[in-house]
Amino acid sequence: MTCTLGKAGALLALRCQPHDVLGWHAPPTGYAFIGLDSGVKHAVGGVRYPRVRCAAFMGKRIIQETLRRQGGDPGCASYLANLSPADLGAEFSRLLPQRLKGSVFLERWGNSDDPATTVSPEEMYPVRGATEHPVFENARVKHFGELLGRAALAHDTQSAARSMRAAGRLMYGSHRSYSRNCGLGSGETDLLVSLVRSAGPERGLFGAKITGGGSGGTVAVLIQTDASGVPTERTQTALQGVSEQFAVMVGRPPRVISGSLPGAAELEPLTVAW
Repeated sequence: MTCTLGKAGALLALRCQPHDVLGWHAPPTGYAFIGLDSGVKHAVGGVRYPRVRCAAFMGKRIIQETLRRQGGDPGCASYLANLSPADLGAEFSRLLPQRLKGSVFLERWGNSDDPATTVSPEEMYPVRGATEHPVFENARVKHFGELLGRAALAHDTQSAARSMRAAGRLMYGSHRSYSRNCGLGSGETDLLVSLVRSAGPERGLFGAKITGGGSGGTVAVLIQTDASGVPTERTQTALQGVSEQFAVMVGRPPRVISGSLPGAAELEPLTVAW
């Protein structure tokens, strides 16, 4: 979707329910996003990703069955992201175990109703973290878009910086939820986020989070730039420090990914003569 509908210099907002395009969000003047490639191959084909997905469906089943018994509408939780953090906190968080063995779930709740995974009786599942993540992440994403818009309309640099600091905190919260609560992080991506956070906004680095399905891959970083989009001197110095520290601890520097291009929908057709 991004390769087709993306716009240069902007984030593409999608709602995968099932495939709504909500628009584009450009960072305000003076800020940009870059990627730091950890060098660890991103993969969702191992054990961890299916386990977390299965755990989320287990949590959804617990919530829906509880609603059904209470005379409520199970359909309101057909997508976990449709629940607000207030809904989850008030009604269901106490019902979701931190970890739950598959056999216990099967005995009490039956199948998870996920067509892509099967509950293993011997597996331990991170039910609470996996169930809470899409609820809180959806709220974080909405607030993140609002903060980008607020910063773009700010009348002074201090107000814009406050909004971008808040946006950066949401990125750190997103990373912690996915990496620690769901268990889909990696030592290398966690290290990159930690190094960026240690540098902080005072050195031009405002936020960082894992991208894609985790388990390696690239960390997105919110940075400060000049009006033309070039990282400021202090930002460049801070990024160099992150790269050097990462190289010392891991044995290689992260690859920096910067810039963006328009998606295919904005490009002229290419005609090939045969």
